[in-house]
Amino acid sequence: MIKQYIKQSIQMLKENRLVSVISIAGTAISIAMIMVVVLVFQIQFASFYPENNRDRMMYVDGGTEVKSSNGWNRGNMSPEAVKECFYSLEIPEAVSGYAMQLKPLSIPGKRMYKGYQIKYTDTGFWKVFSFRFLIGKPFTQADFDSGIPQAVVSESVARKLYGTTDVVGKIVIIDLAAYTVCGVVKDVSRAADTAFGDVWVPYTTDRILMTNTSSENMAGWFSTCLLAKDSHDFDAIRNELLKQIERYNGMKQDAKINFFENPITRFDIAIGSIGQRKVDVKDYLLETGSLLL
Repeated sequence: MIKQYIKQSIQMLKENRLVSVISIAGTAISIAMIMVVVLVFQIQFASFYPENNRDRMMYVDGGTEVKSSNGWNRGNMSPEAVKECFYSLEIPEAVSGYAMQLKPLSIPGKRMYKGYQIKYTDTGFWKVFSFRFLIGKPFTQADFDSGIPQAVVSESVARKLYGTTDVVGKIVIIDLAAYTVCGVVKDVSRAADTAFGDVWVPYTTDRILMTNTSSENMAGWFSTCLLAKDSHDFDAIRNELLKQIERYNGMKQDAKINFFENPITRFDIAIGSIGQRKVDVKDYLLETGSLLL
C-alpha cells in the first residue's frame, strides 16, 4: 500500500513539474527560514561554555553617554566610571569591566604580524564566566592592582605560538609589550561574544586604555558585565546602579554620565535590544511572528 502511494505521488509530481518544483522549494525555504530564526535566538540566548550563566547576566556595552555644557559623548566608559559605578555595587555576585583590541602577538626572537583579539579585563571576569583552564590559572587581584603583565591565552594561540599548551611561564609579546603566560584555557566560540578573546590580560597593564579618557575622566573604552545572584535581582541591581550614578555625577563639576536602557539582560539582547534602545517583547513577537507566518 505504501509503495502504491509513493508511485502515485511521483506520478503526480511528473504531471506538473513547475508546480511541483515551486511547492517543494517553497516548503523547504519556509522550513529553513524558521530554523534560522530559532537558531539565531538560541545562539543569542542559550547558555554555553564559558557563558554558562547567561540567565543571570546583565550588560552595559556601547550604551554610555556623558553630557556636559560642551556637548556629549556616546560610546563606552572610563576605568574610573567602571570603578565608581559598578565595582561599588553590592547586590551582584560579580562585576567585570573589559575592553577589546586587535593587536599582533609575537614570541621572543620571532616577530609575527597576525592580529589577535586581546581582551583587557579584571579578576571579576573569571568569576562571571566559567573558563576551563587546561593548565595554570588566571591572573590574581594583586597582579591586577599592581599592573603586572600576566596573560591567559587560548589553547589555539598557545599551539600557534609555541606548538604546545604547556606554556605557563613563557613570554608572549603583545604589540611590543612582554607578558608572562599564567594560564591556558579551552578555546572560546565567537558566539560567546562577551567572553570571547584570544588572550586575556589585566587592563591596568595598558597605559593608553587607562589614560585615554575624556569628559572629566568619565568616557573611555570600557564595557561591563554583571552576574546576578538570581535573575529576580535584576530590578534591584538597576535601582542600586541609579544611586551609584547619582553619587558619581555629584563628584563632577559639569559632566554627567548615564547608561540609557542599560544594564540589559541576555533576553533583551536576544530580541534585538541594545544599550541605547530597548525592544519591547510585544514588538519582537509581532515582527518575528509575522516573519514566521
